[in-house]
Amino acid sequence: MSFYSRYIFQPLMDRYLDRKEVHALRKELLRDVRGHILEIGLGTGHNLTAYPDHVTEITTMDVEPDTNKRVQKRAKEAGITIHHALITAEDIPFDDNAFDTAVCTFTLCSIPDVQHAIAEMHRVLKPDGQFLFLEHGLQRGAGARFLQNLITPFWKFFCCNCHLNRDVKQLLEKSPFTIKTCEEFDVTSFSILTRHAYQGICIK
Repeated sequence: MSFYSRYIFQPLMDRYLDRKEVHALRKELLRDVRGHILEIGLGTGHNLTAYPDHVTEITTMDVEPDTNKRVQKRAKEAGITIHHALITAEDIPFDDNAFDTAVCTFTLCSIPDVQHAIAEMHRVLKPDGQFLFLEHGLQRGAGARFLQNLITPFWKFFCCNCHLNRDVKQLLEKSPFTIKTCEEFDVTSFSILTRHAYQGICIK
């Protein structure tokens, strides 16, 4: 990770994602977690305080180490032990059929080879394992989509490869997963460019 990413972009994103509305969405999503959990894209640990009380241990992955003070604070507050792998989502270092639940929130937007990463998540889940996702992406309206497509090349440069215009539902439809639920809605406290969200569950 570059100096810019670690000390400028990451703190800004931590504040941007630290909203009551978003925390409520995380809690709603994570109420369905079960078994051995893998979280892809730990970031600054916003999900840690949204897991149900029965979750005391998870495995996490990120291109950043888990030594971030925000991560440590949230892990302590939640009473969750983290087993962290410093690696990209395209190369998950775990065996086939190793996890019951995979979790990914606001991360698919920035993975370079996102389709391969989703296939890797599918590989490491057990049969009938579940993939829980909460992501921002492509808007419904033609005007908003045009704006997202126009700005994305510049946005990617300043926002660490974040794509404004990824169609999350289409990505999942093309993946090995079976979509169980996929809700689309607007996060009202986000900017117009990142407001449209996708939340749901896929099954292996």
